[in-house]
Amino acid sequence: MDLYNSSVNDGLRSPKGDEVDLSARRFILPFGSLNLSAEPSEFFYSGYKLVHFVPVADLEVRGFRNRYRKPGIGAPLSARVERTESQVADKWIAPRSKVPVTAFVRFDQPSRALSTGEFTEGLNCTTLTQSPR
Repeated sequence: MDLYNSSVNDGLRSPKGDEVDLSARRFILPFGSLNLSAEPSEFFYSGYKLVHFVPVADLEVRGFRNRYRKPGIGAPLSARVERTESQVADKWIAPRSKVPVTAFVRFDQPSRALSTGEFTEGLNCTTLTQSPR
């Protein structure tokens, strides 16, 4: 899972390298091409638009003994919320708040895609909507 997660982070980095670009686009690969699609409706969190995706797997926090991260499949990211319209929660959510996000590239029919060299895949973006138990 760590190899997959770091591959998603590194493969989708923006040209400057400080953020992960989750937009739909086409990649030319040595063995074919990858058409990455993204559903814009998934980039929202309680009415706020998610922008500026930053990888957090490589962050090192010092001074704290506890780390509350459970490893799993999907690239761990942080995204800033951007107000799209006036929300009821505006008085509780600061303008520069960040939320945890997981990015996942789903390969629907990988064996067929390998034989044709044409990968058409979907990018899923999920947010933590409730506190972990």
